Amino acid sequence: MTMTITTINAGQSRRRIPVEFGDGDVLDYEPDRFHCREGIAVIENLPSREGVEGRMTRENFVVDTFWGSGDDHILSEDELATATVRFNIHDFRKIEPDERFADFSKDDRATLTRQHGNIVSRYIRIGAVPDLATMLENALREVVEREADMEHAASRLESARRQAIDLLKQQRKQHP
Repeated sequence: MTMTITTINAGQSRRRIPVEFGDGDVLDYEPDRFHCREGIAVIENLPSREGVEGRMTRENFVVDTFWGSGDDHILSEDELATATVRFNIHDFRKIEPDERFADFSKDDRATLTRQHGNIVSRYIRIGAVPDLATMLENALREVVEREADMEHAASRLESARRQAIDLLKQQRKQHP
């Protein structure tokens, strides 16, 4: 689907360009800098002043998700040229509190981050159900991780025992 996007480049110059993105597309892109940029953007239809009279209209902008709202960064043409579709938000719904994100197939999961990943919104494809193969894979990975934890704990326990025995031996030598 082709739509027109307004970009704002250095010097605040605006340009409307056609792009092959659609309403609801969430995009990955290469930001011009790392500071206050997430590298993920959404298409938003925002109010804008047009012409010398400053008549209010609405335009499509591609906006970085770092701030989430307010002082948003609108992608430049160069940044927009690097953009690819991550997923379409209209195909997904926010995960419910009683659902486990990891129980769904990777193809049925999507995330939208802000603040360099410190704030994460999780989405599940509409109509998706927990995937048995994914849940089994997760359970087996958990078993392997817990076994490794137990081995590490057993090793630390053995080390602590040896240290305690050595200290008892030293004490007995000092106080026979």
